[in-house]
Amino acid sequence: MTFWSAQPELFFLARLSPMRGAELYDKLSGFVGDLQNVGLRLKQARDAYDLAQGKLVSGRGNVIRQAETLRALGVKPTKKLPAPLVSSVVETELHGDVAPAPQPSA
Repeated sequence: MTFWSAQPELFFLARLSPMRGAELYDKLSGFVGDLQNVGLRLKQARDAYDLAQGKLVSGRGNVIRQAETLRALGVKPTKKLPAPLVSSVVETELHGDVAPAPQPSA
């Protein structure tokens, strides 16, 4: 194939490349936006998790402390709480490091 016989193909490719490039750029732009939304939702989920975890294990009114207090008073549960979770709360209280529950970041 000579340069002159390839002219129609080259002309077609020259016109096709900018269109495909624009399509690719637009798809990439949409993907970046979607990925940013995923990041935002992950941050929101992490903030919600941190608040729930704080209520569970931090501060004077934490749920683990209250449950362990009830157990110490004679309540006989049929299930056990995870030992590392209980020991971390007990260890924190023994050292007087009772921290307030975390607040969500803005």
